[in-house]
Amino acid sequence: MAEVWEVDPASLTDVALAAHVQALDAERCRAEAAMARAVAVWDARKAWAYDGATSGTAWLAHRCELSRSSAAVMVRTARRLGSMPGTDAALSGGELSLAKATLLASAAHRSERTREVFARHEAVLVEHARRLTVDQTAQMLQHWLLRADPDLGRGQREGDSLHVSSTFAGATALNGLWTSDDGEVIRAAIEAEHERLWRAEKASGGPMRTPAQRRAAALAEVVRRAVGAERGRPTIAVTIGLDDLSSRCGPGTVDATGQAISAEAVRRLACDARIIPVVLAGAGVPIDVGRASRTITAVQRRALTIRDRGCVFPGCDRPPGWCDGHHIVHWPAGGPTDMANLVFLCEHHHTLMHEGGWSMARAPDGSLSFTRPDGSRLQREHAVDRERDAEDHERGTHEAARAAQHARGFGQGGECDERGTADRGADHRWRDAMVG
Repeated sequence: MAEVWEVDPASLTDVALAAHVQALDAERCRAEAAMARAVAVWDARKAWAYDGATSGTAWLAHRCELSRSSAAVMVRTARRLGSMPGTDAALSGGELSLAKATLLASAAHRSERTREVFARHEAVLVEHARRLTVDQTAQMLQHWLLRADPDLGRGQREGDSLHVSSTFAGATALNGLWTSDDGEVIRAAIEAEHERLWRAEKASGGPMRTPAQRRAAALAEVVRRAVGAERGRPTIAVTIGLDDLSSRCGPGTVDATGQAISAEAVRRLACDARIIPVVLAGAGVPIDVGRASRTITAVQRRALTIRDRGCVFPGCDRPPGWCDGHHIVHWPAGGPTDMANLVFLCEHHHTLMHEGGWSMARAPDGSLSFTRPDGSRLQREHAVDRERDAEDHERGTHEAARAAQHARGFGQGGECDERGTADRGADHRWRDAMVG
């Protein structure tokens, strides 16, 4: 360990420096795991009482470099890991970070029902969490929670709040929190106006505002239009399996954010907002147009939204609304405008592909590889692990596997089609499920 800490970062090449950062992060994870194990024993013994502290949280916040909220999370997670042997073992073995273990512990203890289901699904959830990022793990667990305990998805509006105040300088301050599906209606309205403002600023060639400034302007414009005018309904694109919608059991996904949303919430939102239905593995309209057109169709853009969930470049979290369709094999070079040759890239990474010397390719299994200007490879796994998901289904843990699929992105082999009019039978079943 000493060698890792003693390395001078300024002396390293870019490649070596990246490896060094990862090595430091591995040491950090090991230290956090050791801390969690020690806190569990220390808290169980109430060793903090020796110093007159009122609780373990109070002692950690006073004696360690932790905020009170971080100290509370540490103590709570350490206590919960005692009833989560698989998670505890993965954390101790360096296979899982404390951040992921904390997410798993929080999800497992949301309700009595989730505790029971988690005991059966723990091995699968831990395995998926090990291969996902922290953010993807959080998304996976959102979906798993709604499957493990559907009552959680019938959340009421008691948790919603909005505070409006004036500052000493005369400005207006807003601080809001929505735990109900009203939050997605508000977000969709703001984001739609935000994108319109962004495109207008970009087209004008003038100074660009920050995203926060544009969101503030977008909110003001949305309210301004609502006053004295007929209120329009914001559009929210939601992906949900037809069976889940019909049975009212499984969750859907808000395409723009990845937020899990219950089937009941999809039905409620349909009354107040324009819901764009997207069903998985359906017979929808054709999405491959070959060489006839260079421009992607609206249907293909919707399919890319569901499949790619945003920019596919490794480490990029830009949402679909910030992305353009990119031909992996460039159209002038003979590349077709079909889903196998299309991906979403944000403006920055799209520019890298066309002007920065980068290139990319898709393997037969659906994974994407990226090549730097110097010829070295940057690999990104981008294919759904269907074999593992099938095994999970056989073991009776398909709810956990489907939740992980949501986090990784659905149908990356091209199995997601936007609903159209071709499959009339499925279309009628969808409508029946919405009103049933």
